[in-house]
This record gives sequence, C-alpha cells and structure tokens, in this order.
Amino acid sequence: MIDVKIKDRELQDKIELVGRADLKCGMMNAAIGPYLKKGEKFPYRIEGFLPKDMRPEKPIVSEAEKSKRWLAAGHAMMKVVKEN
Repeated sequence: MIDVKIKDRELQDKIELVGRADLKCGMMNAAIGPYLKKGEKFPYRIEGFLPKDMRPEKPIVSEAEKSKRWLAAGHAMMKVVKEN
C-alpha cells in the first residue's frame, strides 16, 4: 500500500512539473507573440523547461531509412510533375 502511494505521488509530481513547464513556456512566448511575423513559430517549447530525465528522446534514424524517405519523396514529387 505504501508503494502504491509513493508511485502515485511520483506521478503527481511529474504532472505538476509538466504543468509548470507549460506555464513557463506560455509566459515566455506571450511576451514575444506580438512581435512575430505571420508564419513564424514560437521560439520556446515545453521540453526546454522540463528536467533532462523527462525530455522525450529524439528518434535515431539510420542512413538506410533516410535514403528510403528521400527516395519516396522524390517519387512523390515526380508523380506530381508528370500529372501536370
């Protein structure tokens, strides 16, 4: 029962950390928002305000997968060109 309470509290702490990071991100972006031009993205992300152990990991893409993606994009572009 104690273990369940500890895990519940740890989960609640993580939820609070994400909430605080969201507030910080919103406040930092709100000051910059009026000065952004149309189409520009906000410079601050929630991940920047989270502890390092809670940040999502970037997926590692192999060279073979990159080649497949480029080839698929090239084929899609050529299909559009041939249709026009």
